[in-house]
Amino acid sequence: MEITLYQSLDSHNVMNKQKIMVDRYEIKLKRQTDILNPTISLYIESEIPNVDLAYIDGLNRYYNIVNIEPYPNNIYIMYLEVDVIETYKDDILNAKKVLTDNAVKPEISILESDYQHSGEVSYILSTIGGDVIRREPR
Repeated sequence: MEITLYQSLDSHNVMNKQKIMVDRYEIKLKRQTDILNPTISLYIESEIPNVDLAYIDGLNRYYNIVNIEPYPNNIYIMYLEVDVIETYKDDILNAKKVLTDNAVKPEISILESDYQHSGEVSYILSTIGGDVIRREPR
């Protein structure tokens, strides 16, 4: 499996990021790893390059590099999180458009009732948590 490291020229929430490939490394995932938030150990002989995006070909996903921790002997631990926008950009761009109406207008009707409205309005007030306040009747 191979990880490719990039320096992104765009923000993390941009589709079709402009990116500069910095380096490639062979990696082996020795134990089960979280496919959405993997942690990768890399041996890098020189100083760690300025990178913020990675692609793992075996997982077929792009990842934002959240953090890089240096360890002795040129070992670096990279904490990644899946870049959903870049990974699924083709699916997003090819999705059918869905029209939605943001207004919520419930249709309420009373089929049959013998209730006569008196014109008086009552409210029920409640609080979540806190002290109970008791009010004396008038």
